[in-house]
Amino acid sequence: MRRAPVGLGLPVSTSIEAVLARLAAHARVHADEVAVAAHALLQRAPSPADSVEVIAFYGLEWVDGGGLTALQHLVAAGELSAEVLPWSHDVRVGLWVVDGWEGDLACIRDLATDEELVLFAPSRATELLPRSVLRARLVPDLDTPGRWRAFGEMDVWGPRGVLGRMDLLRAWQEGHEPALHARLAELRGAFRRQREERATWIAHFGADLVVFDDADAMAAGLSAFVNVLLNGTRFESLGGRTRAEAFRAAKGEEPAVIQFALGGDLSGPGRHGAIYDDHEGIHVLPRLGDFLAHLRGESHHPEVVRAYLDDPGVTWLPFRRAGATRALAEVLGAPDATLEALLLPVKGPPRRAAPSVLPGFED
Repeated sequence: MRRAPVGLGLPVSTSIEAVLARLAAHARVHADEVAVAAHALLQRAPSPADSVEVIAFYGLEWVDGGGLTALQHLVAAGELSAEVLPWSHDVRVGLWVVDGWEGDLACIRDLATDEELVLFAPSRATELLPRSVLRARLVPDLDTPGRWRAFGEMDVWGPRGVLGRMDLLRAWQEGHEPALHARLAELRGAFRRQREERATWIAHFGADLVVFDDADAMAAGLSAFVNVLLNGTRFESLGGRTRAEAFRAAKGEEPAVIQFALGGDLSGPGRHGAIYDDHEGIHVLPRLGDFLAHLRGESHHPEVVRAYLDDPGVTWLPFRRAGATRALAEVLGAPDATLEALLLPVKGPPRRAAPSVLPGFED
């Protein structure tokens, strides 16, 4: 097996070399996060020979505590063009066999699924011989839909017969990598759905934090939003289709109607509410309006604050949104202090964000 670097010849603004250089600079500033990602990928400390592989994995696949890859952070900061976002959305890592060549295009086939892809690899025919096996990270070709390019370095094994290819595939599948790449792809997809759903929420309600007058108003408001989410919004992740259209295309049947039957504390009295946070996703909270009003000194509901403190399912999020600590300190029987000093002994440290969307819209 040998490792082969990849040269692409894309426009400078979106060339893989240029993006790798940006990602490397980003990685130097976030060395601790890169170290965690590298250990997950390699199961050991990285060596200098691993640097391109680690940067490519960290940049396109690894999801940080905010639910974003390094590539997505750089796009959000205006340092990279949004044209490269599909490289994080659709990146694939696996083993492929080279079936043949047509000009600069290698016809490759996934060893695990037999899916056929077209890899643009100019001037590589002498290295990637027919029946060779590649372990590569592939991204969509930005110039030609349906075509792929290798991002970073490829591991190349010389021509193999069927049994030799199956041995390589077995070793790959018995390792930790396939599950790691699959888990991160699922996580990226979930956070992407969360961001799209949150944008729809804000467009519908006018803010990411909504307080309803009572349980009936909340049930009606959420039901109306679900209809917009299912039938009234076209999502980039679904190719410009609504969720209902995508469901019909995939399943050949009508999607189930999701009814919000509020139970427990949400069906009782009080001004219930929801926060659709950019990091933590959707949080539906009983008596959120009463909680916020107490901490802001607008009304008196210490029992609600106490319930939020005691409930392990309630994160730091509503306390942060309240933006006041004096009333919280009074409920705790402690002197006024920073939010961190008050909550850390009770709630523990903030948890790393996990995607959270409305029930029924996880997939």
